[in-house]
Formats: sequence, C-alpha cells, structure tokens
Amino acid sequence: MQGVGTVDLFATKGAEYLMVIGYLVLLAAFWRFLWTPSAAKAGAAGVRSPMPLGRWFDVPEGRYFHQGHAWVLPESEDVVRVGMDDFAQKLLGRAAGFVLPEVGARLAPGERGWQG
Repeated sequence: MQGVGTVDLFATKGAEYLMVIGYLVLLAAFWRFLWTPSAAKAGAAGVRSPMPLGRWFDVPEGRYFHQGHAWVLPESEDVVRVGMDDFAQKLLGRAAGFVLPEVGARLAPGERGWQG
C-alpha cells in the first residue's frame, strides 16, 4: 500500500536493466571493432594482428600439469623433470631454482612438493 509521500523504489528497475543490457551490447560491438583487423591496419608498418585467444600461453604436450602452475615431465622410470607453467613464468619471471623434497620422500595429496 502506497500512501502520500512514499516512493516506489522498484519502479525504474526495468529501465535500468535495459540500460545495462544496451551498454553491454555496445561494449561488445566496440570491442569487436577494435580487435577486427582491417586492410588499412594490416598494411600499416609495425602493427601486429592480435594474438588468438588460444595462444596466450604455451601448453606443450607430454607434460602433466598441476593447478598450482607446475608441471612434471617423465624422463625415465625413476626420473622426472619439474618446472613452472608458462603462466607462472610470465607472471613471476624465470625461476633461479627449485627446492625439492629429498629423494625417496613421499608426499601426501595436497602437500607442497616444491618451492621456487
């Protein structure tokens, strides 16, 4: 029940939703315009085309990746190579070395296995 002097706070919600949706549509169209290579842009010297989304990070085959940005590459039955993934290298830079557990040590799932 609305009396004199009360304001319906939800009366403009529909208009607000339409404005937000319109803004997002315009933003998506503008973004696509910026990232679409044109003939003029392609011919300009020193202008590179944008990198495809799937090539932002190098993900080589044969390695087993962990969510903690590490990988393991089996080299033989008893030897593995350990490293940081491409994302961690781009974020932190090249690692000077790793601190690993002693040879033969067993690690429980979720336990830290190395430090950079």
